[in-house]
Order: sequence, then C-alpha cells, then structure tokens
Amino acid sequence: ADRSEDKMLGRAWLEALHPEDRAEVLRRLTGTRPLVAFEHEARMKVGDETRIALARAVPIFDESGALREWVGTTTDITERVRTEEALRLSEERYRTLVTASGKQSIWVLDAQGNMLALENSVLKRSLDSAASDRKQWLQWVHPEDRAKVQQHFEAMLRERAACFGEVSTIRMRAADATWRTVQIAAAPLLNADGSVREIIGTTVDITEQ
Repeated sequence: ADRSEDKMLGRAWLEALHPEDRAEVLRRLTGTRPLVAFEHEARMKVGDETRIALARAVPIFDESGALREWVGTTTDITERVRTEEALRLSEERYRTLVTASGKQSIWVLDAQGNMLALENSVLKRSLDSAASDRKQWLQWVHPEDRAKVQQHFEAMLRERAACFGEVSTIRMRAADATWRTVQIAAAPLLNADGSVREIIGTTVDITEQ
C-alpha cells in the first residue's frame, strides 16, 4: 500500500487536524515498521471551533504482510478534557489556599480506611509514617476520641453522606508527641453505582484558639 505523506496530506481529515498535531499523527501512520495499533489525542477544527479528539487506529495487513489499510475511530473528548482541567485547577487553588493557611491539612482515605494521601499535615506527620499500615493514622487520635472517629467513618460508608457535623472536634497526637486539638470535616466521594470510593477531609489545628 502507498503510505506516502503526499497522498495523506491530500485527505480532508488530515487538513482538519491542528497544524501542530499533524506531524505526530503522520509519524504514527507513515513511520517505519513495525506499524502497531495506537491511540492519540489531537486537536481538530470543527466549523469555527477547535475540538479535542481521541483517535484509535489499528493497521490491517494483507496476506503478504503489506499494509492494506488503517481502521480506526475518532471520539470527541473535548468536554471531558475541559472538565478534567477545571478539576485540576480547582484542586490546585484549594491546595494553595490550604498550604498558605499553615494550619489545615487535606487527607484522603479509601473505603477500607487506608490513608491514600496527606498534604500539609498540621501534625507534622507524613504518609510514609503510615506506610506499613495505612490505618495507623487512627493511632494518632486520642484514645478517648477514637470510638467517635470510627463511628463517623462507618456512618459515612453506610449513609454515603458527610457525617462530621457539629461533633468534629477531637484530639490528635503530633509528630513531636504533643496533643493538638483539631476540627475534622469529611465527605465521601461516590462511584457511579453509589458506593463509596474515597473519603476526603480536612484537619484544622485549633489548639491556640
């Protein structure tokens, strides 16, 4: 099959690609062997608007092993990309605000209570300190407050709603072994089927208040 660049440049779909994205698509389609299936994001001109497309393509060979054609699909993922970018910016702004405050942490637990993330810890703790047992964070909670925390955690899994309301002030041990008074706020993030995927929360140090 003739895979010359000149022939391919004459196709309308290629002209619709953003000029900066054409070279990579052409490299995938007309490059040296072995030719393999691929997927690639590229910008495309649709009317007066630039859209983002996810292209998936598979090479089809004849009996002699020569390339006969490419078969593929193109999916418009513009809205998904925009949503992901908006979410990324939102998270970045929130992390910046939390870091600037100096007395607020962000943490994430999975549905089993394992700590997945811990940022800007007001207790001067790190995720590494719980690496051997991601539920070790519960040992940072004052013994008299652990039952309350466990009850709230179990309620969030059961009710699938934020359960740290008015009863959110607890004591937690900092890395220097001192007890700090903190306020906890948390809410579950749900899967499409309604089950709890993660619990995200904040810890605010109010010891000096």
